[in-house]
Amino acid sequence: MMSATIYEYAQLSCIVETLAFGLTLVFIGNSKVAETQWLKKVKWMVSIVFLLVGLTTALQWALDLNKLYPMVDLAIDATLLCVVTYLLGVVFLPFVSSSYQTSTRLIFSLLIVIGCIMLVWVAALLFTPLLSYLLIFISMAVYFIELSRVLIVFFYNYKQLKSVDHEAGSEDEMRLFCLNFIVRSFFLLALFAALYVFIVALPEAYRALHYLAMLLVWAYLFVSIVNLIINYNSLGDRYIHIVSDSSDTHPTVTFMPELAPKVEDWIENKGYLAPGLTLLQVAEQLSTNRTYLSQYINSNYGCNFNAWLAQLRIDEAKHMLLSSPALSIDRIAYNAGFSSKAHFINTFKSCEGTTPGRWREKHS
Repeated sequence: MMSATIYEYAQLSCIVETLAFGLTLVFIGNSKVAETQWLKKVKWMVSIVFLLVGLTTALQWALDLNKLYPMVDLAIDATLLCVVTYLLGVVFLPFVSSSYQTSTRLIFSLLIVIGCIMLVWVAALLFTPLLSYLLIFISMAVYFIELSRVLIVFFYNYKQLKSVDHEAGSEDEMRLFCLNFIVRSFFLLALFAALYVFIVALPEAYRALHYLAMLLVWAYLFVSIVNLIINYNSLGDRYIHIVSDSSDTHPTVTFMPELAPKVEDWIENKGYLAPGLTLLQVAEQLSTNRTYLSQYINSNYGCNFNAWLAQLRIDEAKHMLLSSPALSIDRIAYNAGFSSKAHFINTFKSCEGTTPGRWREKHS
């Protein structure tokens, strides 16, 4: 009786919290500062997740499914788990690996989600409780394997991205803020999703504790996304673009024309080949400050300092790959300003979708 009461209170708390968070996000962040498509997508997707969790839990609580139809209640929980983690993966993963999330991989993951959900509902509706628990556990275990695969990709690319930022001497605090927010939020949610796999068939008290712990996770996610929006909006004209689809490093200059010739001369003299460059160092070389230079790069090249510097070096590396076939990948990486062969290959693959060696073979 006590466990059932805790479970019901946990559900009610989840309903109030997630609906309040979801509705707040729907109306928050509408400022004069233009948001990137990525930020809009994150805000709306997270608000949808909150509302979806709140409304679904409200339905379970109002109908008292846990008592009347426990297997249906369990199936709804499992379905919600699959849908929520998939949606958050869709919106978060491109930030650390835009090249990984292809339509093929999205469809593959979606098919696994759909398959697991179908097995859950077949088990809940057609089989005895004992067999239902077993099949639901199996379906959740399969989903856990798929989620683990995505987390491995996520973590690997996160480490690479952090390494690139560190090696380039990144001072783009906004980018690091966003990156850390995404990593913490996504891993927390994935961790609790994984835990649910192992408590799905346990008594209500354990599931109630899971509900209560999730309240803290939802609260962290909400505070993080609000901080993200506030930080973006507070940047004003110094707004930093997180994600850019542009790979053009020599566009027509439309902003800060007095800085344009200095930047063009710096590019012409291949100042970007010096290893370990930071935004502050380049600003000093151009006799300006890092804030002004960051504004210039963001406004005229459509990307941040790290992306701009990486693309300049990749363009140089591509020229060397074709003009100097005898040069090894290691030597080209060093000559192009990269700190290591691994850093060069990862950056090249992120920009071009293939390795330097394969790119050279294709274009030779």
